Amino acid sequence: MDEVKDERLSKYFQRLVDEGLGGPRYKEYEIAPYALIVRARMAPEAWTGVFYSWLSMKGHMQGMHGFDRTQMFAAREEETVTATFITVWDRAETLYQWLETGYSVADMLEAMGVPADTIDLELARDYS
Repeated sequence: MDEVKDERLSKYFQRLVDEGLGGPRYKEYEIAPYALIVRARMAPEAWTGVFYSWLSMKGHMQGMHGFDRTQMFAAREEETVTATFITVWDRAETLYQWLETGYSVADMLEAMGVPADTIDLELARDYS
């Protein structure tokens, strides 16, 4: 998963930097933060551990320079919990550094036993 994940993140990250996804006419779009969105599907038995690990990770990230905020959404349908984790960073460089040397949400999920093939990653700009 690491090579595939790193390759996909690098590709998405470079696209965000190259395209900017905003226009020079609108300054607020030029300074829009960068977000890593991680979606995962897991067994309900794994959810409690994932939830508390997420809270711990969130507390750690709040003290990091360049970190903006996090969000997490979850729903259970029958025997599957689907969760979406969003981490938002002020600048592309800060997000890139965190992905290169930090411990991403995808890494945390894998360490908690969530199968890699149920974890989806996406990089985006946050215009909210």
